[in-house]
Amino acid sequence: MPLETIAKARWLSLQEDLSRNAERVILLLCQRHVSPLEPLGSNAFSDEIQESIADLTVIGVLGIIDPPRKEVASTVASCRRAGVRFFMVTGDFGPTAAAMARNVGIFTTTGDPDTIECIKKHGSSESCANEKIVANSECTTTSLLLEGPLISTLNGDEWGLACNYEEIVFARTSPEQKLRIVKEFKARGSVVAVTGDMVNDAPAVRATNVGIAVSTGSDVTLEAADLVLLDKFDSIIEAIRLCRLVFQNLQKVISYLLPAGSWSEIWPALMNVFFGVPLPLSSFLMIIICVFTDLFLSLSLIMGKEEFDLLSLPPRNHKKDHLINFKVYAQSYLFVGVIETICAHAMFFLYMYKYAGILFNALVFAFENYSAGYYGYTEAELTQFNTTGQCVYFVTLVLLQWGNILSIRNK
Repeated sequence: MPLETIAKARWLSLQEDLSRNAERVILLLCQRHVSPLEPLGSNAFSDEIQESIADLTVIGVLGIIDPPRKEVASTVASCRRAGVRFFMVTGDFGPTAAAMARNVGIFTTTGDPDTIECIKKHGSSESCANEKIVANSECTTTSLLLEGPLISTLNGDEWGLACNYEEIVFARTSPEQKLRIVKEFKARGSVVAVTGDMVNDAPAVRATNVGIAVSTGSDVTLEAADLVLLDKFDSIIEAIRLCRLVFQNLQKVISYLLPAGSWSEIWPALMNVFFGVPLPLSSFLMIIICVFTDLFLSLSLIMGKEEFDLLSLPPRNHKKDHLINFKVYAQSYLFVGVIETICAHAMFFLYMYKYAGILFNALVFAFENYSAGYYGYTEAELTQFNTTGQCVYFVTLVLLQWGNILSIRNK
């Protein structure tokens, strides 16, 4: 084997060993003993040195380690516990990126990660339909290392297979490849968030569902991002927790407001218009419920703290698990709303029977007949009974809403 081939193989082996230790080779130290014939410092001396510089002896290399932030490993672990897949997209050499990913917990397997050969080998339509690499192969189906120059060779089926991995590191990527990675994951229904700080990260940050920038990053990336991390990297975990808390509290507020704020207030108007019953709840009292009683109690739900570790919950399906779903409607209208409406109307009719002596069947379809001389009462007396009955309906509804907020404040 030629000497040049042996030297190149040793150099590549040394470079790979350094990369596996997460070291970046930035300087190659060489030497050569020269006995110049020309005077030192002359142009002829410089030309002579340049002619003889080809035959150099490597005496060492200089590599550096760019250590990750101290909180990165815990952030990755917390994201995994919250059901979030955590990938790395970097411009580093493949082995260097894989070693760094293993140090911070992005790669959890002990062996070497899968490469593009596994994707090419099992990237048929049949394999992608099952979203699994065939069993009993040399591939792990868990960790994947893809390098930038090879990303452009993946087709749609192979991308579908690659996106199914739980642990992925994209190495030696360009800004265009970062943008394509985001688009491929979004096209397959994933909610994508990208963290970046450099100018070349801006296109990918802009194209994601949630763009995250670091406060020390470039102005372009800060402008393209949706969130800016002013503190440490683990602020991402706090953002996930707060977003889940806000979503949960909003569901509680809606579940609290719907029974009285809509259902139990619309039925008095329907009873009055279609069944001729004297209006059980006045417009003024409806405004009092909406502006005061419901408002102040809902503030307590909005400011509620998390009841348990929200990071232990799996991520919701953004296509199905909406803020208002059938469960919220059923609880608010078919269960709590029906109970509140029936109880409040029952108390109104009970008051009219007990204190005015007017039976329920006499109030139904009364319409214009509910006037002076009804049951021997004057119009002023009937108005007084109706006004007091409305207060009974109002107080009953408020008390039931107190019970409602106590029932929904805890998940």
